[in-house]
Amino acid sequence: MNFKIDRRSALKAGAAMAAAYMLPAQAQAKPADPVIAGHIQKLLGYRQWMVSSSDGPLWYRGLTKEAEPAIAAGLEALLARFGARYMVVGHTVQAKATVTAWLANRVFAIDTGMLPEEYKGRAAALEIKGGRFTVYYGDGTTQALEAPAPLPVKAPIS
Repeated sequence: MNFKIDRRSALKAGAAMAAAYMLPAQAQAKPADPVIAGHIQKLLGYRQWMVSSSDGPLWYRGLTKEAEPAIAAGLEALLARFGARYMVVGHTVQAKATVTAWLANRVFAIDTGMLPEEYKGRAAALEIKGGRFTVYYGDGTTQALEAPAPLPVKAPIS
């Protein structure tokens, strides 16, 4: 049997089971186990969780979809907050099935649609080593990417 379930379907199934558990408790004046009921209430709010929200860090697609000038300042602030020079993102298949650099080589989009039957893409891996950014594709080809510029050095506050 070939069984495949995605993250969103698993969360929905878990929420449905949690809701079914809550039905008898709601019919009573007070739930049989308030600790379990509290955990289930949290589970039922999964759509607001940072990890499943479409604008959360795991699913936000704007870094490769929105106009670069509109998000450049926000990206710089985000990177500065974490002391990072760049970030690597997925979950947004790139049109030419290549790893693509965005926003002055500060964002590397690595989703090449590696499931050919689903996305018509190819497998790829990004290696970051010794200041070099190299993409290795499943067909044996490689692609060198330009590294991001160093972060600007801020003058110390006196």
